[in-house]
Amino acid sequence: MLATHRFARCAFAALLACCLWGCDSGPDELEDDVPNVVNGTLSDGSGLTVGSASHFLIESDDPGYAGSVTMALSDLAQLCDLINANTISSESRWLSLQLFNSDGTKNLALVPGEYTVGGEGSGAGRFANVSFGKREACDSVFDEATGGTVTVTAWSANGTLEGSFAVSFGERSVSGRFLADYCTLPETEDPPVCK
Repeated sequence: MLATHRFARCAFAALLACCLWGCDSGPDELEDDVPNVVNGTLSDGSGLTVGSASHFLIESDDPGYAGSVTMALSDLAQLCDLINANTISSESRWLSLQLFNSDGTKNLALVPGEYTVGGEGSGAGRFANVSFGKREACDSVFDEATGGTVTVTAWSANGTLEGSFAVSFGERSVSGRFLADYCTLPETEDPPVCK
């Protein structure tokens, strides 16, 4: 049952990421003075230049327990503003990372350390679901990463999420780092408006 709840939260986070974030062609190598960088080739053969990064909490189905944390690297310059306006861009690209820290029966608070892509629902451990998404004319498609790791070096629930990643999408792979600010999700049941 926990795996079903996690899958539902992951699917929601991936859909939300697809609706809210985006990216364009990326750099050939990591730049030391840029906090949010994606290096390599995504599943569609392109790169990603990050305009902004945000993280937010996905509420747990189990009262009293922390849920997962989702972070997005987007080509959009003001991602959190769009999230709060319940608006999505008609053209965008993004990399979404959803992180779980599980004791095998429930989600625990996020902690610094390595999160393995895949394996979620297989018991206790730290897991990541990573997806690449793109939207053209308000139609979204996304691909799930097939392997890799996400490393969290620092996290504050209402502050920043910092770390790095190295993930693969079949034969293609990307690596990079992130320093994402916290973004409050709007309290609405309405689907985002695509503009």
